[in-house]
Amino acid sequence: LSAMAVLPVIVGVVAGVPLVASELEARTAHTAWSIYASRTRWLAHQLLPTAALVFIVASSASLVSGWFADEWIAWGQPSTPLIGLHGAIALVRVLACLAVGLLVGALIGRTIPGAILAGALCISLIIGTSLARDAWLASLPATIIATPGESGEVDIPASAIFTGDAWEAPDGAILTTEEARRIATDGGVPPAESGDEQDARAAVWLSEHGYTPVVMGITDDRASAWAGYDLLIFGAAGLLSAGASFAVVRRRRPD
Repeated sequence: LSAMAVLPVIVGVVAGVPLVASELEARTAHTAWSIYASRTRWLAHQLLPTAALVFIVASSASLVSGWFADEWIAWGQPSTPLIGLHGAIALVRVLACLAVGLLVGALIGRTIPGAILAGALCISLIIGTSLARDAWLASLPATIIATPGESGEVDIPASAIFTGDAWEAPDGAILTTEEARRIATDGGVPPAESGDEQDARAAVWLSEHGYTPVVMGITDDRASAWAGYDLLIFGAAGLLSAGASFAVVRRRRPD
């Protein structure tokens, strides 16, 4: 699964960049282009076999990583952190970075500088998507993911994303710990003693008056909806990069 995080970058650098950059760097582009009726056909002839090989290798890798992902989820772990590391989304990520590498190679026309820039762009795309996912998760409204059992212990599901503690009022309203503490204070409960991080007296008063401690968070089912956005981001990046690559090759002057 960890390897699947870097596979798109490797493919973009190793397979994507040299397709056009190597011809330009070797000054053989003009000869190669003149053999074909159009530069579009030449690029398609260069790209399709490579893309087919990448598709086969990436599909096999995403299938194998999918077995590990299934085991991870079966152990009760969250599936959201694994988005993009297995299945169809992993394959789309690989193809998107292939297209990014192709575009960078066509623009720069040099293999080594192109590889460095393409690698940086692919890494930035992956990190940026991860940051966007975190921001999206933070925007989701939290729900109750656990309540104390008869013994008072709270069993938080491993697959849920914890966001904080709260209190459920008798009327069903969800109160933050600060809001619940103000209610307890208005009810005559003195401030917590020094060292009492749990504020036991307020907790006892609230429980006696029908308030229930709850744990808030985001369920894995809701968080896993990010998969669609991830697919859209990398799909769009791949299509735009591939289309731009053909446009650049059609207009580029051989060195």
